[in-house]
Amino acid sequence: MTVTELENRMTAFEFKRWQIFWNINPFGPQRDDHRFGQVCATIAQIGCGKKFNSNDFFPTYEPRTTSKSIKPADGKPFSMKQRSFMAMLQAAGRPKGSDDESNT
Repeated sequence: MTVTELENRMTAFEFKRWQIFWNINPFGPQRDDHRFGQVCATIAQIGCGKKFNSNDFFPTYEPRTTSKSIKPADGKPFSMKQRSFMAMLQAAGRPKGSDDESNT
């Protein structure tokens, strides 16, 4: 789903509720890595007898930095809802070395 399609289907109220829900119960790739790290740590502790934590088993993520600014394809300015959504995605960061530049 594109940002414009999402903007047309989701109200600002619903978007805010998703933000609140994520703050209470985070979801997404980084959270999945943490949960999987907990499983790996448990299995490693059983097999090795050594103490591990989830951080030992998942990659470090750093926010992606680019010098390019994102511009809409149709030349119209982004709406406040679109800017908020993009800021949330940028704040979530990307795995180091990610080359996903689909919106540039």
